[in-house]
Amino acid sequence: FGAKMSKGGPVTRFAHGPYENDGKTVLCYSPDGRHIITGGADNFVRVFDASKIDSQLREIDHRETAVTAIAIAEQGDTFVTGGADNVAALFKWDSCEYEGNATRAQTSVHDVVFNPSGAFLAVACDDGHIRHVCPATNDATILKGHTDAVLHLAYDPRGKFLASSSADGNFRIWDMSGAGECVLTTPHGYGKHSEHPSAPTWHPGEGRQLAVPGPRGVKLLERNSWQVSSTVGGGAQCLCAF
Repeated sequence: FGAKMSKGGPVTRFAHGPYENDGKTVLCYSPDGRHIITGGADNFVRVFDASKIDSQLREIDHRETAVTAIAIAEQGDTFVTGGADNVAALFKWDSCEYEGNATRAQTSVHDVVFNPSGAFLAVACDDGHIRHVCPATNDATILKGHTDAVLHLAYDPRGKFLASSSADGNFRIWDMSGAGECVLTTPHGYGKHSEHPSAPTWHPGEGRQLAVPGPRGVKLLERNSWQVSSTVGGGAQCLCAF
């Protein structure tokens, strides 16, 4: 579900459910903050007016399986959905018209993220691989290193580094200025086979720090050295944001 605070308290809008099993809803804001795009276990993508949470503007019925990931390019012209059908599909933002598949993986897609320029797309897959795709050409590089499902991705605001967290117990940082070399592998603290390791988050603007939530707090890693400069809080079981 999506939620928005109002003067009278939180307003809840069930966009895709609720469901008894696997009722996960994924969402993102449009770059201008005016719209919320959601996807869910009912296979639909829906667009809402962010100022009126109960106002559904569009509905896209394109998939035959659950929508498991969604992202929009910072330029606001394209968005992508990932699904249990192993596909990352591209859509035009203004018309919500299907443009084609960015890539087809061997296993289900857990997360998708554009780089800051919108020229590349990273796709997190259940087989432990990350597919780094150029949507304009469909050329793809496969980043290998994780040994279990890749669940979360975060692109550095400068577009150089990509952070990933996995059910293998580790998060990694990849240098995307070249061939996608892994420059850091370190435990996130939730152990192997964890289904819900938290998503890493970059400091906005220059990406000076990377926040990595774990069971003992949020570690702040300094860019390039990747040294832990501080740990915030006593525990973070879900997500964090600057």
